[in-house]
Amino acid sequence: MLSCPYCQKPVTEDALSCQSCSLTIEGAASLLGPVPLLNRGLTDTTETLSGRERRALEGAMTRFEKIHPASRLNIVVRSFEPEYNLATHLFWLFNTAGLSPSESQQEKNQDILIGVDPHQQRVALMVGYGLEPFLKKEEIVELLETARPLLGQGKLAEALQVVIRGLHPLLQQASIQAHKALGLSGMASVAASPGTSF
Repeated sequence: MLSCPYCQKPVTEDALSCQSCSLTIEGAASLLGPVPLLNRGLTDTTETLSGRERRALEGAMTRFEKIHPASRLNIVVRSFEPEYNLATHLFWLFNTAGLSPSESQQEKNQDILIGVDPHQQRVALMVGYGLEPFLKKEEIVELLETARPLLGQGKLAEALQVVIRGLHPLLQQASIQAHKALGLSGMASVAASPGTSF
């Protein structure tokens, strides 16, 4: 079961809006305003990251995508409106900012968007609908919690590296679960090996 990014209540995969709070992509856009121009990959509108830190993160992102070729990783570092939770902001950006290729169908989208507000020390991530059923919310929350102390110390690049490293085992486990769900349990051990994804 998926959850609404705004109210955190369960929603069905095919729902066009949240049954509890009525959030839609259009509703998020009316709350949050015009979609900012973002680059595919790493965008840091706060200019917090040094050139060396950017290069190291871009290298980690490239390695991530080689290990998990079905997933594209995007990172947005910016000042987000504090009135709304970060998950709502990421839902809005994920669905409207053109970070995923247009041919990536919603139900098959396995992309990941990490959002960080270094000034408010907030970090969150959103995964595509193709990944969401196979990732446990508790594990994602636990991963993000490991990064928060680093944000509190002003170590943005280190916090992002921790999240990227922590995503590897989560995606490998998700791959095993997806193969089992599809009745391909014989392939699960292969799917969990580095260099593959579902």
